[in-house]
Amino acid sequence: MARKPFSVGCFALLWLFIAAVSAYDTFRCVQDANFLIDVELNPVARWILRRGGVSLLVGCKFLGNSLVLGALCWIWACKHRFSIPIICVVALVQLFVLFTYCPNVPWG
Repeated sequence: MARKPFSVGCFALLWLFIAAVSAYDTFRCVQDANFLIDVELNPVARWILRRGGVSLLVGCKFLGNSLVLGALCWIWACKHRFSIPIICVVALVQLFVLFTYCPNVPWG
């Protein structure tokens, strides 16, 4: 059974959105390295920052993002019927991450 073009395009756009927000999040970690420990909200990220600094955090983020994006592709390739809802949930989480970087916009 072939996939519908809409679901293929939807998956691809959401996958790219997740990757783009992850890249921006990593960029901001490097850019804000001097004071990141003071403003980081994630307790796991703060723990990593205390142990190995921004370079370890960036490495962990890269590994985690690669694993998630790879898992999403694997779920899609296995033609799992929940692949679109799963990627929608991950994209929604990334949207909330993006909103944390935009406090001066109407939704922030």
